[in-house]
Amino acid sequence: MIDLFDFVVLSSFIILLPLVTDFLNNTFPNAKIGRLAQEVVGMILVFFIVSLIFAGVSLWYTHFLPFYYTKSLLISFDTLNLLDLLKFINTDNNNNSGSSIFNKITFYFHIFFTIQLVVNLYYYYYQTITADNFLPKISKNKQIQLFASETTTTTTTTTDNINEKKNKLCGLCDQVSDGKWSTINKPKSHHCRICKRCIDSMDHHCPFAANCIGINNHHYFILFIGYTVMALIYACYLSFFPYYHCIVNYKNYVSLSFTNDNDNDNNNNNNFKQLAQSCAKFNKYSFIFLCCCLIVTASFGILLFQTYLIITNSKTVQLLSRLKKSKSFLDWFKWLYQNFKQNASINNIYSLFPNFKFYNLIIPYYKRKINKLNK
Repeated sequence: MIDLFDFVVLSSFIILLPLVTDFLNNTFPNAKIGRLAQEVVGMILVFFIVSLIFAGVSLWYTHFLPFYYTKSLLISFDTLNLLDLLKFINTDNNNNSGSSIFNKITFYFHIFFTIQLVVNLYYYYYQTITADNFLPKISKNKQIQLFASETTTTTTTTTDNINEKKNKLCGLCDQVSDGKWSTINKPKSHHCRICKRCIDSMDHHCPFAANCIGINNHHYFILFIGYTVMALIYACYLSFFPYYHCIVNYKNYVSLSFTNDNDNDNNNNNNFKQLAQSCAKFNKYSFIFLCCCLIVTASFGILLFQTYLIITNSKTVQLLSRLKKSKSFLDWFKWLYQNFKQNASINNIYSLFPNFKFYNLIIPYYKRKINKLNK
């Protein structure tokens, strides 16, 4: 029977798989490894990401935050949750000691911090997976009307001018629709072979969202990655304590719990014994720290890469296209450096996040969507 720990570990590895397939697909583009994988597992990844956030909150509620405040709570109470922990802190707070008051303040901070993390994560992820970045379809009849209206407004009409206007149409969209419709290319638009549509200001097709990252969700995607990194750092912090006590130093606690050299050490020995019993009950959940470290490393790498893209006003498809044209990785890295020197600007960040305020670090940020006519 799969328990919560098994699900978290399984989800962690499944979520990291697209990074491997993307690397292989971009390194060996002719093999088309990643494209097939993204078409198949897109919605499966969405399910695991949504479920993993819920599983993380459940473990935080029942295991890691209680263990963070008092190692004995796993033994002292049959039900492991925040209500028991709150009773424990309020009872201990009657002593009016400085540490007890501090624990109560930090306890409510943990509650508030976790709630705003979860709300922002789900909000930005929802906006990322539901955004519509498709360029409007133009039927064959509308194409004829469009070219006819444009030619009548020009004083001189040549075959080259007509061909130039037709070249603005996406040939791949025309192939997909068997000539029934197409789209007019825009600057930084790109045809997604997975969605089989042209995407406005396309950055990349994200397997984690089963959607393309473009003009209406690039900002939400970056904020989602940012809050993911923040949540994972917080998860690493909380999960480190059971990992350290129950894995790294567990043998020391077991040995110390049975040493009674003098009466002065009895209290410490009892604490060590109680901690050893708590760790025995915590069992394999102590290893979740390693899963958190693995995912936060990958997420932080994505965040750094996206930060580079924002500052330089670049797109992932642009960088990958340059990589394929480069003779070596060294030439590509030189181009990345030159691109940063020439195009890096703080104004690029402001243009992607207009009207972003300081309070949007807590309250979810909203950017009005770009309207598309004749879709």
